[in-house]
Amino acid sequence: MSVSSRPRRSSLRTRRFAALAALAMAVSLAGAPPAFGGPSASLTPPSGAAPGGPGASSTWTTGAKDGLGTSTTIASKVWHTLTQGVLTEVYYPTVDVANVQDLQLIVTDGATFTDLERNATSHKIVLLDAASLTYQQVDTALSGKYRIEKTYIDDPDRASVLLSIRVRSLDGGTYTPYVLYNPSLNNSGMGDSGDAVGRSLVAHDGTVASALVAKPEFAKISSGFSGASDGLTDLATDHHLDWTYKTAAAGNLVQTGQLAPASPGHPTDVTLALSFGPTETAALSTATASLRLPFQARQNAYMNGWHEYLKSISAPPASVRNNVALRTQYNVAVMTLKAHEDKTYRGANIASLTVPWGQAINADNAGVGGYHLVWARDLYQVATAQIAAGDSAAANRSLDYLFNVQQKPD
Repeated sequence: MSVSSRPRRSSLRTRRFAALAALAMAVSLAGAPPAFGGPSASLTPPSGAAPGGPGASSTWTTGAKDGLGTSTTIASKVWHTLTQGVLTEVYYPTVDVANVQDLQLIVTDGATFTDLERNATSHKIVLLDAASLTYQQVDTALSGKYRIEKTYIDDPDRASVLLSIRVRSLDGGTYTPYVLYNPSLNNSGMGDSGDAVGRSLVAHDGTVASALVAKPEFAKISSGFSGASDGLTDLATDHHLDWTYKTAAAGNLVQTGQLAPASPGHPTDVTLALSFGPTETAALSTATASLRLPFQARQNAYMNGWHEYLKSISAPPASVRNNVALRTQYNVAVMTLKAHEDKTYRGANIASLTVPWGQAINADNAGVGGYHLVWARDLYQVATAQIAAGDSAAANRSLDYLFNVQQKPD
């Protein structure tokens, strides 16, 4: 069952918000400098509606995750997953609502090739801190031309996934990276509508909205439909982003943002905020707030939350305490269990932040629960493990959830 024990539906309604229009004027007044010191005012303004809707059928991603993350705070109602060198399902506002198929980079030299990060690179994942769920993906081009380094955290104060991205040229060439964001808002890959607000990308489906903001800001942005008018389809033809559509309504939305080029001695460095809220305005405000502090400051706060959690429970058992690798494995297992608890419906631990065989599971319609459901058999295993680890408070929250939410009158 879902954490709230209520069915969820995906809406195809397209909404416009007066507040968004005002915000767009505020961030893109003629002659105004970029808010985050990004590219000059040479942004190609997106315009028009993308053709080809609703686009290709959608799926989820593989359940074979390499890493995951969430803040220990209740205020940060967002969870992210990682696999195959890219960001995959992101959950908001509860741990059973998936909102992303994937977010990754496209890299091109503008003349001879266009690479999709997941397919064109070798993947390495690094746990940056043995006492927190802080991961870095290192993706190196199979051609040897470039390397991508991405560090992931969640803002402890709000619903934002933050990425620190560096793209390096390895062979002396100059390469332009693009962010390719494939939302699947409100538990479905269809019915998403996208728009542009200044140099930011927003999207919504029913009661869930997202905002993708870069610091420094995107040089070009576009919203399109998967397989028809999306950025990858465009770049694959001539290695340039020629399509810059402002809107794409009610379909399999894909959004694209161009970053500064990486050249020898001058890597591309950018911080991305992928933020969520009940409306596009709220999501964009959340992203803007998350980017006000340097990434390192947010990372320190995120990591400290996990450090304090591990201090609050029992020390690792003697069988692993003196072995660094086993102690790290133990701590990551304990943190992973904690990461699966919902932050609104306390005690609701889902079985897994995955859709099993998700790459083959149709995502066009809402309602696919995958493993992000609460089963009493799994909850029992989590709770007894947490008792053994010294987190009896978490186990008691699960017991309360079983009695007060899951148990039926009969």
